Amino acid sequence: GFNSRGQVGDGSEARRRDEPRPLDLVGVREIAAGHDHSCARTEARLYCWGSNDRGQLGLENVHRANHPIEVAW
Repeated sequence: GFNSRGQVGDGSEARRRDEPRPLDLVGVREIAAGHDHSCARTEARLYCWGSNDRGQLGLENVHRANHPIEVAW
C-alpha cells in the first residue's frame, strides 16, 4: 500500500509492493481501515495507527503513529 502516513502499521512510511509483516496484536477481533489510518480491536483493547491530522486516531498530541498505539475507549 501507499503507507505515506504509517497506515500499514509496521513502523515505517515506506511504500509496500509486497505483503507487510503481520502486526503483533494478539486476539484481534475487528479491523477498520480508512484512507490514511487503521484501527484494530481485541476483546478488551483498541489500537490505531496512521494519520491523526484530524484526530481520527483518537490520540491527543500525536500527529502520526507508524505502529499500533493503544487508544482509550
